[in-house]
Amino acid sequence: MGLERSKQKFIWVLRDADKGDIFTGEARRFELPEGFEERLKGVGLLVREWAPQPEILAHSSTSGFMSHCGWNSCIESITMGVPIAAWPMDCDQPKNGFLVTEILKIVATLNSYLRDRDDA
Repeated sequence: MGLERSKQKFIWVLRDADKGDIFTGEARRFELPEGFEERLKGVGLLVREWAPQPEILAHSSTSGFMSHCGWNSCIESITMGVPIAAWPMDCDQPKNGFLVTEILKIVATLNSYLRDRDDA
């Protein structure tokens, strides 16, 4: 809903495979609010399959990247000079998020941004 209300152009990679069970081969489709994709036409692009992340990050109109902080995502974004809003979830992501936010101090976490806002 925040993306829709922001009226900012965006690409959201929402892989259906990420919500399934990798051990059974089950894949479930993410359900979005009714009419969401139609309302985004011309503003947002929802990608449900693989996306060329390095090419997207290298594009001159990419001004930020909300990332789960997988190591490849961190390296690709840092290499391209694209600011990251970190939202680590599982596996190595929390440790990578800690490295880039607390040790290297080159990334902001979504939680710290929301916590530090006066109007939040």
